[in-house]
Amino acid sequence: MIAQTNYATMVNQGPYKALVDQNLCSASDNSSTGGAPNYLYWTVNVTRTDNNSPEIVQAWVHQPNNGNNTARH
Repeated sequence: MIAQTNYATMVNQGPYKALVDQNLCSASDNSSTGGAPNYLYWTVNVTRTDNNSPEIVQAWVHQPNNGNNTARH
């Protein structure tokens, strides 16, 4: 799922939203969804001090709360 956020191209660009299809990483059978994507919104922030430092990836996953469109972090 992390790879779907394209974090490597967003280093030091500030927080951004990414759509992540959880079906791509799920071992479960998605036949009930007809193969349709099941997206979650993620807020991602990637920082790196310099080329010799590690990339730090922070991610917040917004999940529907009780079937309505609100998100919890």
